[in-house]
Amino acid sequence: MLYCISVNYKNVGADIRSRFAFDIPGRQKLRESLAEAGFSESVILCTCNRSEIYFIGSESSDTDTVLKIMCRSDIVPGSYFRICRDKQAVRHLFRVCCGIDSMILGEDEILGQTRSAYYESLESGFCGYELNTIFQAAVTCAKKIKTETEL
Repeated sequence: MLYCISVNYKNVGADIRSRFAFDIPGRQKLRESLAEAGFSESVILCTCNRSEIYFIGSESSDTDTVLKIMCRSDIVPGSYFRICRDKQAVRHLFRVCCGIDSMILGEDEILGQTRSAYYESLESGFCGYELNTIFQAAVTCAKKIKTETEL
């Protein structure tokens, strides 16, 4: 099952979002912690307006495990997380990648940020068949929308 745990501008202010802004070494450490907990596939997308973890899990309790890893010891998970699963998570990724879920509708920067997050995970060995297929499709779709529409 594909899951997405998201904290973004729709849910919380910048003060909370900044607690989940992982830099490159932080994302690598988070992916390694997820792998140690049994999640071999994960993509971590961090922008100024969102932090999201896409991962492959086997049951709904997996989101609790990922939240504990994501939140570190000094942060208590609150109601500001949005959790999507399967088709809803795929739909969310496509909306994010296309700029439909951005503060400024259709903004282009998110496509590059999503692609970079995907490549970072792929190059680190944390992107298997499922995430590879989903992210490639989302990036391809976003490119098509950007070139064939006025969005």
